[in-house]
Parts: sequence; structure tokens; C-alpha cells
Amino acid sequence: SMPPTTAATTTTRMQSTTENSNDASSSSSPPLRLPPVEELNQLLETAVAASKEAGRIILSNMNGAEITKLKANPRDLLTKIDPMCEAVIKEIVLKDFPAHDFLGEEDVDPGKDASALALENKLNSNNSEGSDYLWIVDPI
Repeated sequence: SMPPTTAATTTTRMQSTTENSNDASSSSSPPLRLPPVEELNQLLETAVAASKEAGRIILSNMNGAEITKLKANPRDLLTKIDPMCEAVIKEIVLKDFPAHDFLGEEDVDPGKDASALALENKLNSNNSEGSDYLWIVDPI
């Protein structure tokens, strides 16, 4: 059987253009431009590899893990496995795509407001050094 895997999500800050911004029909949102299929396949391969490696960490700790703290609520437990999984996912992603940005659960304070603010900050940090890609990871 397949080992459990974690979800690694990547979003892309896609740029779009219109052929003629003065055209009256351009009042609706312009279409988004997707990356080439080859690049999408590379992204998928990296996400799968990172998820499988995190799954190996989870399987090797199936006898339980010490709960280190509660996050937002009693169901949102942080075990020692979480940061281990996130670290290996980040390492694999940044090895394959060093210019991509990364937002992990361990980088965010507890609570939905903190999560929303962290995401907003990452998405709005599109400066000259910002990446067009943002990997959002919550391993377990």
C-alpha cells in the first residue's frame, strides 16, 4: 500500500495582459497565463517527491509523537512530526526551485487571522526580488 502523504500546495502569482487596455471589452478581468506544461510537470514531480518524503517521516513515527503545544484549538495539535515534515518538504522544494517562495505552518502564529495575514503578506511581497510562485505547506 502507498504511504500516507502530505499536501504541498503551490500557488502562482500569474501575470496577465490584455491586447488593448483601451478596448471597451477589456473591462472584465483578462485571462490568466499559465506556465508551460513542462514546468507544471516539474512542479508536480517536486510536490509528489516532497509529500512522499514527509510520508516516510510520518510512517517512521506511527507509534505516536509527543504533543509539544496546542495551536488555535485543542484539535490543532503540534507534534514533533510537524516541523520535521515541513523542513523536509521545504528542503526538497527549494532544492528544485530555489527562487520560489515558501509559507509553512511553522512560520505562522496560531489562528485564522494570523494565517490570513501571513498569506496576504506573502502575496503582497511581490517586489523586484519576489517570486512568481508561493508554496503553502501544512504537513499534518
